[in-house]
This record gives sequence, C-alpha cells and structure tokens, in this order.
Amino acid sequence: LKVVKYHIGADFGDVKYERIFGDPRHLVGTLAREARVAKPFGPGVYSKTTHGDLQVADRHDPKPPSKYPVDLETLRKCKQHIHRAPLPQDQGFRPHLLYCSFFFPHPPYDSNAKYMGRIDTSKIRIPVHRAPEDMHPADRYASTQKSQLSYVVHLRDGTPRIVNRSLSPKDDRQIIHTYYGMLAQVDDWVGDLLRALDQRADRDQWYVVYLSDHGEMAREHDQTRKATMYEGSVRVPLLIQGPGVKPQTTTHPSSLLDLVPTLLDLA
Repeated sequence: LKVVKYHIGADFGDVKYERIFGDPRHLVGTLAREARVAKPFGPGVYSKTTHGDLQVADRHDPKPPSKYPVDLETLRKCKQHIHRAPLPQDQGFRPHLLYCSFFFPHPPYDSNAKYMGRIDTSKIRIPVHRAPEDMHPADRYASTQKSQLSYVVHLRDGTPRIVNRSLSPKDDRQIIHTYYGMLAQVDDWVGDLLRALDQRADRDQWYVVYLSDHGEMAREHDQTRKATMYEGSVRVPLLIQGPGVKPQTTTHPSSLLDLVPTLLDLA
C-alpha cells in the first residue's frame, strides 16, 4: 500500500484512473482531477483577505473544501480495493500495488471548522521575515513571483507605483492554521485505510509506504507552496512499515528516485 500526495496536473481533465494507470484489478491509481478548480470567494467560504492567487479558508467555515469530493472518491475506491483484493491463497493471485493519492494538503489552503478546530493555535510558529532590502535577491524574486511581497512597477510615463502584496503575521497564522487543518484531514483518511487493511487476513504481508512529492514553505522565507530548494519545500516524509522492516529512524539522505527499486526489492 502506497499512500502519497502526487498530482498529475490539469491536462488529464476527466480521464478515469483506469485509462491512466492500467488494469484496475491490480493497480488503483489516483483519480484524475482538474487541478485549477477553486472554491468560490464569499463570506464564510474564503477569507476576504486575498493576495495574488493565495486562497485561504475561514476557520469558521463549516462547508467541505472544494477538493473534498475528489479525495473522498479516491478514499472510497482505495478502501474498496483493500476489501476486494484477492488473498495469497486465492487462485490467480499475484503481487499488487495500491496507489492512493490525495490532493490534500496541496494549495489552495482549504479546510473547514471541523479540522481547523483540532489545531492548537497557540503552538503555531510564525516565521520571522526580513525586510525586502535585506533578502537575498533569489528569495525576493521568489516571493514576488508568488505574489507575497510588495514591489514597484513603473507606468509608461515613468511614474512608480507600489503593488502591495505583503502578508501580515495574521495572514501567516491563517495560512499555517489552514494547512495544519488539511493535514489533520489527511491523517483521518490514512487512518481509514489502515483500519480497512487491518481487517484483511494477510495484513502482515503488506508494506505501507507514506510519502509526499514535495513539502510546503508555510511562509518561511516569505513564501508558500514549493518551487524553492529550501528544506521546507524539498524535504518530505518517508515512512515504511511491513514485514522485516525494523522500527528505526535514519538520518541518511534519501531520494524518491530510490522508491521504485526499493518496492521491487521488497516484492
């Protein structure tokens, strides 16, 4: 069982997972989804404060996030596969891989009151930001490109105009709070999958791999999302549980490039 957040982009549109990932009896992939669908703005949906393409949920919003139905369908199909997959003693059994990919916690930052209410906001750490003139040019460029830093444009007549895109500590807290709420929701979904797996007679023969394709800057260095080589962006979780895997933590550098050879060795 491989649980991973991995997005295939908007180009696939409504193509079903069987057409992308092959035979659904042995390989369940993510549902293709339109990556640019956004939850509409309005009171109780997103906060009124928006910056560039940042969209941040309101902690009082009871409505499910815009991506919620897609991830629920992914969860349903993966649990269905777990319940229906053949056992080793069944005729025609062969090793198989269940690939379960959730959109969450990918931006837009969209959670709701249920999951954001689980977060202890007193423990949210707000990054300390440098003044723009003290930032490395690469950081200043990245923050500006992500519409999270004010900048000056010159009109045709040469008149300078300040475009105010800077975020306040309150904005930072709201973004991080919402992101943590999204993580809490993913925790619930992974728990559902593991409980379904625990019901199988061959549970002790399954390997579970949990990882992500990228991290989240969470306003460090005046940035969100990815597209930077800072640790917040490039460092991802990698947890492996299964027969013969001893409980341990390693500090050695590893790469997602090693994942497929590792899975083949385990199989």
